[in-house]
Amino acid sequence: MERERLYLTSKYYTFVLGDYEKAISIFQLWRQVYPNDLVPANNMADCLVAIGQPEAAISPAQDAMRINPHNAFPYIVLGQAYQRSGRFAEAKNIYQQAVSRNLDSMNLHVTRMHIACAENDETAMKNELLWAHRNPREAEMLNAAAWCDFYRGKVSDAHTFSQGAQSTALKNNLPELAALIALDAAQFDADLGNIAQVRTEVGNAIARADKSTYVQAYAALALAIVGDLRRANQLAEEADKSAPSDTQVQRIILPTTRALADLRRNSPDDAIKKLEVVTPYDLGRSLEMSSIFYRAEAYLAANRLGNATAEFQKLIDHRAVRPNSPYLVMAQLGLARTYRNAGELERSRKEYQNFFSSWAGADPDIPILRQAKAEYAKLQ
Repeated sequence: MERERLYLTSKYYTFVLGDYEKAISIFQLWRQVYPNDLVPANNMADCLVAIGQPEAAISPAQDAMRINPHNAFPYIVLGQAYQRSGRFAEAKNIYQQAVSRNLDSMNLHVTRMHIACAENDETAMKNELLWAHRNPREAEMLNAAAWCDFYRGKVSDAHTFSQGAQSTALKNNLPELAALIALDAAQFDADLGNIAQVRTEVGNAIARADKSTYVQAYAALALAIVGDLRRANQLAEEADKSAPSDTQVQRIILPTTRALADLRRNSPDDAIKKLEVVTPYDLGRSLEMSSIFYRAEAYLAANRLGNATAEFQKLIDHRAVRPNSPYLVMAQLGLARTYRNAGELERSRKEYQNFFSSWAGADPDIPILRQAKAEYAKLQ
């Protein structure tokens, strides 16, 4: 009877309210009462990964594997925790163990795809795409490939993968997944300067899943970046009302969206204050470290250059969290601009060069790349 109560309570906080902190406290209690129960160990680890504590997730995920080495879920969570903690070799070992036991899943293969992108392992990336072909969740792998190409500045190829992912999701009757994939691309395009593309992607997302809280929230974020503040606020309010206790919505996505609106209104100090609440979740899955990038941009706009430098460097230092994130490369450009504004021109030139090197094979017409080249020319 006690186990059933703990199960139902944790499920309510995790899946109904989305209150991850409260769910974690329930899982902690559950583990004390039933130390050999797989569910609380695994689910607690997954929640910790979700809110940005991958290192803390390793121990309960290891416990889950010990309790039941024949269940696929602990391999998924432990693989993610290792990858996001920068322990790639251990993550790949977990992947191999799962494959050898026929316990592999799409989530585990996507994690392997992230590592392959980080290591520039083209063969492994192709193998993961081949493995996922015709899988009902193939869209998730195609989206991971899109992220890799955005990260490399190959925006045209990224759009091809993203559109393929959306089509595949729709074919498999997953409209909300298709919408969220479109919003991944919308956020990247917004920050890369592809403004017209953003409105198309947001429009497609809303048309597919307009009642989804997460679609509303992420759409609001993308629109705030491009300055469509009226529509962004409308969608943010809808998400706010539908998920008042949701950790991801209330403490991560919406504060970031409102901070971006402040930046567009030239109020960086207000943006910085709003982004303070997001700091504990910077390494979580909701925004995959883009909150760090926006905080750095706010500090740069406020001319708090030391803080801006620290935030851009924090993002780069935690590249293992999402090693195929384009914000890792954009942070190099952010450092170049910060050093330029500080009058440290030699360091600025070096960071511009690092940025150009990272995007050596990038599409030449990316707006921020063209702008960066013009800025660099003025430093010569």
